[in-house]
Amino acid sequence: MPLFGSKKDKEEKKEDKKKEDDKKSATLKRDKSKGSEPAPAPEASTMRKTSESMPDQQRLDALFKQVLVSQSFRSVNRLTRRETEVPADMQAPMLHWDNKRKWDMIKKYKSGLGKSGSEGGGTQKKIQNTPQFFVEALKLSPNVKVLNNIRNAMKGQPAAWLKEFIELRGLEYLVALMHDLEVQQEKSVQDQEMIAASLRCLGFIMTSETGLHAVIRSQLLPTVALNIDTQSKNIRLRVLEIMSMVCSSSEAGHNQVLTSFSHVQKVKREEARFQTLVAPLKGEEVEMAILMDTMVLINTMINTTKELEDRIALRGEFQALGLEEVFKRLDNIDKASNLETQVQIFLEENESDQSEVKDAYANMDIDIDDPVKIVKGLQRMLKGAPEMQNMLAIMRNLLRLSMKRDTDSALALKSFIIMEKFTRGVCLQKENIGFDADTKITLNALLNAQEGSAKMVELNKQVEELKKYKDQNQLLVKELNELKLKGRGGGGSGTGGGAYVGGTGNGEGEGVDGDGTGTGTGTGGDGAGRGDGHSSHHDPIDGESLSMENYSSSLYEDGMAPPPAPPMPPPPPGMQKMSSRSLTGAKPTRKMRMINWTKIPSSKLEGTIWEELESKNDEEIEKNIDFDEMESLFSTEQPQEEEKKVSENAVVTVVDSKKAQNVGIVLSRLHLTKEQVREAILRVDGDVLDGNTASQLANYAPTSEDFDNIAAFENRYAEASGPRPKLSSVDQMFETIRDIPRVKERLRCMNIRETLAVKILEMKHQIQLLCDAGDELRNSPLSSGIIQLILRMGNFVNSGTFRGAASGFKIDILGELWDMRSAKNPQLNFMIYLWDLVDQKFSHLQRFAEEIPSVYSAARLSFPTLMSDVKNVQSNLDLIQSEIKAIQNAPPMEGDLFLDSFENFYEVARQDADDALQRFEKGKENFQKILRAFGEDSTMLPEDFFGIWVKFLNNFERAGKEVRKKRAAEENKRKREERRRQREEANRIEDEEVDESAGEIMEQLREGGVRVVRKRIEGPKEETTQKESVQETPSSSSEDKMEEKVEEKKSEDTQELRKTDE
Repeated sequence: MPLFGSKKDKEEKKEDKKKEDDKKSATLKRDKSKGSEPAPAPEASTMRKTSESMPDQQRLDALFKQVLVSQSFRSVNRLTRRETEVPADMQAPMLHWDNKRKWDMIKKYKSGLGKSGSEGGGTQKKIQNTPQFFVEALKLSPNVKVLNNIRNAMKGQPAAWLKEFIELRGLEYLVALMHDLEVQQEKSVQDQEMIAASLRCLGFIMTSETGLHAVIRSQLLPTVALNIDTQSKNIRLRVLEIMSMVCSSSEAGHNQVLTSFSHVQKVKREEARFQTLVAPLKGEEVEMAILMDTMVLINTMINTTKELEDRIALRGEFQALGLEEVFKRLDNIDKASNLETQVQIFLEENESDQSEVKDAYANMDIDIDDPVKIVKGLQRMLKGAPEMQNMLAIMRNLLRLSMKRDTDSALALKSFIIMEKFTRGVCLQKENIGFDADTKITLNALLNAQEGSAKMVELNKQVEELKKYKDQNQLLVKELNELKLKGRGGGGSGTGGGAYVGGTGNGEGEGVDGDGTGTGTGTGGDGAGRGDGHSSHHDPIDGESLSMENYSSSLYEDGMAPPPAPPMPPPPPGMQKMSSRSLTGAKPTRKMRMINWTKIPSSKLEGTIWEELESKNDEEIEKNIDFDEMESLFSTEQPQEEEKKVSENAVVTVVDSKKAQNVGIVLSRLHLTKEQVREAILRVDGDVLDGNTASQLANYAPTSEDFDNIAAFENRYAEASGPRPKLSSVDQMFETIRDIPRVKERLRCMNIRETLAVKILEMKHQIQLLCDAGDELRNSPLSSGIIQLILRMGNFVNSGTFRGAASGFKIDILGELWDMRSAKNPQLNFMIYLWDLVDQKFSHLQRFAEEIPSVYSAARLSFPTLMSDVKNVQSNLDLIQSEIKAIQNAPPMEGDLFLDSFENFYEVARQDADDALQRFEKGKENFQKILRAFGEDSTMLPEDFFGIWVKFLNNFERAGKEVRKKRAAEENKRKREERRRQREEANRIEDEEVDESAGEIMEQLREGGVRVVRKRIEGPKEETTQKESVQETPSSSSEDKMEEKVEEKKSEDTQELRKTDE
């Protein structure tokens, strides 16, 4: 049967033969020009049946081994960079693939068989563009070309390609390559090119959501972050871009970045976490591109943090490294540049966070910049709480550290830094924020160790509460028992001669003493019972035993109770309050060690147990006490006879020990003899005894009692034979100046002379500030204009109320305008609105603060303190005047220059003090005029009045900062929108589903997009996941179509082999 189309087949054979001849000729020419033979490939006869069904296992393995040793799978040695065949140990994992995977590779290789050189870009290129090929290449023969080819191969590929690449551990091999290169201490140029190519490849992978999430999940960023410590500008920029993209992607990415820098700190053994990031910025020459992207990363790390305290802590780490000092050196920044935008973001967000903190504490009436108010706030919040004791202990420790600054300032500084680190870590207690690597482990150990202590404190607190309840119960039981005893009445006859506790009707009671018939106390009537020591019917009172001595001692021997005794006659006059114990009893012969009890006065003994004990006889007790033994045991030690002998060099002090100690310290600092001290006091020598020394000596000046003690000592040893002890240097000095009359007053006058002039000058300055502040406010037209504007605005707001139509208002409202917020916009308050209005419509009023500069200083004055100083000056001058008169009336002393020194001084000082007093009275009068001018109460203090103005001025300035900040943000936003619009118009992308590239993401961050990047930390939305899953289906189908086209378009060599075989 003839074959159809035989003529056509012959023509095709001729055409195929011609193509084969042309191909062989071209191959020979190429090989000749290269001077090398082509790499061996599997024989055509071996591969000719690959289009058929899968061969048996043995044949399949043979074909796969031939593919492995082919030109397409040669390896490049990392050290020699020479091309070699894949070693057997590296081929082993591939040989364990499943048969289908091997067969797929054989078919793909077969489809490109025969292609080489420039012609190998057809089906052979298809093999080399598969994820499987590149993963094996990364694993066995990574080089710059492979890395660049991976990046190029991913362009235009569907999401399934990247997913397969990640599933085959391609991302891990990529980062493993970077790790192997990074650990090398000395890196060649080729190594740095490999690192840069790896980072470019990784950055391109992260441009898709799939790649970005894979990078975050794989925990690979610490290895990437290690490459930031490099001299290569290109590598550093790539690392900064990758870290910024990951940080801005999600909260998990943000945590990964912080963890990575902690890893860098640990590996590089640095003191601070971000030292490697900030250190290059402090150099003399800094690349603007590096500075730009570093600031982008810093702002991204800070502003993608949700919590306010976390942002402040992170920003504090960079401030501690001197980042703001870097800003001060950037004088030549283009104001419209992205770098200026990043610097402004850092500073403005810092100011915003600090303002937010201040606002939060302002609601608690705490100024976080005022240590006194902070301590008061702590005291108010912790009052009555168990933490109060811990807070006091912390404050004491801080006080001790402050005292060490004089002896070891370096140690004190280090201690304060350590305490700041620990307290910051305790407050935040976050994994990646607030901790330093060197304190994290220690702090965790301390916190764990304190868990038991905290539980113990809580348990002790519960125990104390239970004790209170127990004490209350015992009191209630005691009261109940007393009520029971009072309620039991009636007489009862019984045998036992004791008092009955309980017993109802004719029941039996409990006999306490002996046998016999007696009258007992019963409840509800008469009771008869047998007293045999046990009760057949009784009321136990909660285990409490009642003493019956008072009852039984009042009974007769026959068991009958006597009638009540008549009251004792009153004691004779004068003897009513005297204790009998003071007249009787043994007394010691030596001085005894005392029992430090508090003696109850005799006037308060009436009705107490002590009064009953007074009436009892102590003879029986004294018989059984060995008082001699007590005297020998509890007497004070008696000095031995040998100790009574006084040494010739013994030194004694007869004045008060504390006074002697303090005066001794002063004398040791002066290095003067007692005669020199006496002469300095007489001559009123201020060069020898300055004001401070004179004040200390005046505080511990000798009294008449001290002089008497010294005289008694002298008289005691005046006629005594043998060695005589010496008085101490202080006693001797006191003895030397004993003849100077009124020595204490002299010393006080010397102190006044040294300090009075300075005090009067300071008083005059404060009074002048008070007057100037009042005059400035009264005569400032701009301040009046601001008040008038507020009055008009307030009348509009208060219109229709009893506060409306006001002609004036109390100025205390000026300090509260900040708290009046808009109902529509809580971020807007009256002060911000006022500043904005003044800036736009009343700009001439903006400078009103410049007309009242003295208000700030006047607000810091304390008027009561100023009044006290005025009175003290007058009293000091009165003291000098009285001392002058006393010395004038006393006999003159040789060398006494007091009058010569103080008469002229007093006249001059009195004039200055009178002048200060006049100014003070004038200042008071002037301030009263100011109060009347503003309609304020005359009792208002200057510090309160001017303090309100200072608060208003500060709030006005703060409002200005808020408005300017808002305007700058709006302007930056407008500029960003304009640049974005221009960029979108210039680079409009037809396919809207294409992911943002790394360059676009970084460009947005550089332009200040980090301000709104917090919205992205919520994580990928569900629509994104669904969108990606929808995209995978057509992508997969398109890949299948590509495979079909490859199968349809076999290579010419394969067709020729098939024809030859036929």
